[in-house]
Amino acid sequence: MKNDRIAVALLGAGRIGQEHAKNLAAFPQVEVVVVCDPRIEGAETLRPLVRARDVTPSPEEAVNRNDVDAVVICTPTDTHAALIEAAAEAGKAIFCEKPVALDLTRTQQALATVAKKGVAFQIGFQRRFDSGYAEAKRRIEAGVLGRLDQFRTVGRDPAPPPKEYLAKSGGLFLDQTIHEFDIARFLMGEVAEVNAWGTVRFHPDAEELGDIDTATTLLRFSSGALGVVENSRRAVYGYDIVTEVFGENGKIVVQAEPKTPLREYNKDGYRLDHYHFFMDRFGPAFRAERTGLWRHDSFAMGGSPVGSHQRIDRGVRSDHSLEFSCGDDYAKARPGVGCGLHVCRQACPGNAFFGVGAGCARGTGRRTGRGLQRADGKFERNWR
Repeated sequence: MKNDRIAVALLGAGRIGQEHAKNLAAFPQVEVVVVCDPRIEGAETLRPLVRARDVTPSPEEAVNRNDVDAVVICTPTDTHAALIEAAAEAGKAIFCEKPVALDLTRTQQALATVAKKGVAFQIGFQRRFDSGYAEAKRRIEAGVLGRLDQFRTVGRDPAPPPKEYLAKSGGLFLDQTIHEFDIARFLMGEVAEVNAWGTVRFHPDAEELGDIDTATTLLRFSSGALGVVENSRRAVYGYDIVTEVFGENGKIVVQAEPKTPLREYNKDGYRLDHYHFFMDRFGPAFRAERTGLWRHDSFAMGGSPVGSHQRIDRGVRSDHSLEFSCGDDYAKARPGVGCGLHVCRQACPGNAFFGVGAGCARGTGRRTGRGLQRADGKFERNWR
């Protein structure tokens, strides 16, 4: 790492690669040195956005560059394991979109290489960094609900993906339901028993490929609590994500709607809008999850990455209350709450901050020995 900037190789310039490119470009201490995609025109499209020096169709070339500190893998699912291993062998920190691989054996092989090389590694389960899910986790751990008895989560996409994507995705459970399974474990703990049903209700491509488009899964958690997971590849009204945790003292529901805090009333009743897909529903969470990797000890920034097996609040912790300003608006991080748990819903009219409180939709702040570091590199001494 040179000049306190983390040099990144971005692998993949497709839909999710484009989303990560926007977020990488927003981090002042990150420099994307190369964008890689076999469709070189795709890499060239992202080049000006991230201000990359180079583009290449070769992932091997990108991963093995001496000027690369970290690799962000946004390639098709069937390439993940090999690229994770290559990056680990090259000694690079790794962020990879889910899943690790298409089967358990290959997953274990790739993770064994990561463990052997001792590199920082994070899988992209961005919902853990969403302000709603992070706050639900905090309240559950604080005992607000008491004994947990039931869990229910719904994940429905607005429309099925293209056939070419489905063919390499690993199927509905590995591609879509994996997020619901992750949140189930994140909020409820380990799962002891699973029963699942899947069927084709509407999508001929899924049937042709031996996949499904609709599924219901029953879970029995190690605690004895019970759970239900519902999935569909199609919801005509938009992205449908709802999670409910029920306990002896009440329940918590995580549901973000409407997208805009506005209702239009007329003679027919009222109207409100809805999130279309995961890019806008979890946009702030995508930005927040990247902070976990950048704050790893590998980059001498303190903390540790937040992976699928680690607590959300393990990244950065404050020992006491910390106040900071986002332009004219203020927010407060609670004692002992770290990355992903600061909830700031205020607009940021000025320069955004970076670091602790990575749930903020527009910017975050990092407590340092000199005060609070802003995205433009300046410091403000307004913390106590």
